[in-house]
Amino acid sequence: MFPSRRSLLVFPALAAEEPESILVRATKFDEANYLALKAYVWNSEEIGWRRGQEERQQKYEINMVSGTMYWRKLEHMRRPLAGAQAELEASRLKQHLAAPRSPDGLPPDNGWRFERAFAEEIPKLHRIDKFRLESGTFHLRLKPRRDARTQHPLSDFVHSFEIDVWLDEDSLHWTRAAWKATRKVSWRLRQLPLGRLTMVYSNNIVYQGTLNKNDTFRWTLQRLKDGPWALDRYETDAGSYRNELCYFNYRRYTTESELIP
Repeated sequence: MFPSRRSLLVFPALAAEEPESILVRATKFDEANYLALKAYVWNSEEIGWRRGQEERQQKYEINMVSGTMYWRKLEHMRRPLAGAQAELEASRLKQHLAAPRSPDGLPPDNGWRFERAFAEEIPKLHRIDKFRLESGTFHLRLKPRRDARTQHPLSDFVHSFEIDVWLDEDSLHWTRAAWKATRKVSWRLRQLPLGRLTMVYSNNIVYQGTLNKNDTFRWTLQRLKDGPWALDRYETDAGSYRNELCYFNYRRYTTESELIP
């Protein structure tokens, strides 16, 4: 559903740019946001339910000193790590911080640039089915183009979803999204790219998985006080199994030593 000519007079921003162009711009890399987030450390809690019963709970501390999310486990099944487990996490973090970096500050084997590039495949693989302005946010509903494919390795994965996306009117940064599988889809990736749209980070704790038709995942972002966008919540609904990650306690740090327990 596209805005009428009359509504374009009410919303000049829509008249100045075509929906397709807005979508393309929104899927470009956002290096400035990435650089800003490298100044933060924050926490996350993951909970998983099967048939309504909690079967998984973990808490983490996260940093992006290396250029990607690094997760230091703090809690498992509501018990803080202690003893050998806590020492192992501390040792892994020290090794991670000491690893060599490429000129742009990323580990030599880091694949985030490749994985983020899948976002640019979305306008090629989807058509805009709905486009409207909702309280300062552009809402786009995207449906897979029939028989559309590209040469990108993630083409089949991206083409397997209908996507609702909400974009900040001023920055065109993604504020939230909902993905619904149109068929059974499986993946095996170094880092799951879900949540990487116009971001440089992913959940980075799921390496492979399968969603059936009509399964969904959703994520929302929050804007921190000094400007950068950051993850707020990430949810997967796969029939009898549900998973949720929430992100909180974003704070600045001044030295990498503050990450060491």
